[in-house]
Amino acid sequence: MKEVLSRIPTLYTFETPIRPVAFTNHCVWVEQVNKCLQEGFECAIYYEPYTNFENPYTLDAIYIEILAKQKRYCISGFGVIPDRERHEIKISEQYTEYAKAKQVAINWLLATREIIMLH
Repeated sequence: MKEVLSRIPTLYTFETPIRPVAFTNHCVWVEQVNKCLQEGFECAIYYEPYTNFENPYTLDAIYIEILAKQKRYCISGFGVIPDRERHEIKISEQYTEYAKAKQVAINWLLATREIIMLH
């Protein structure tokens, strides 16, 4: 499987949970070095906030995470289109292998960023 992460900076961390790291390092793929299948374990998170074009006081975002749950890696994420309607592009999928989950998450992230940049 070809790695497409090259267009997104990556930060590897030992910190648990990694959500605070992702929320302070915008537009960076934050990945836990010691991944495990412990229930609810945060393996990776990406967070990219941006201002809504129609309402400059509204902060929209792209957010995606990979969590470990019951011997599976669960991808969950959303991207908000920064216009008046604020429609969301969502993903919710599960994989048994982390590498496959990561690849799907990165592909979704790149495609969602392209759609949002068109607005």
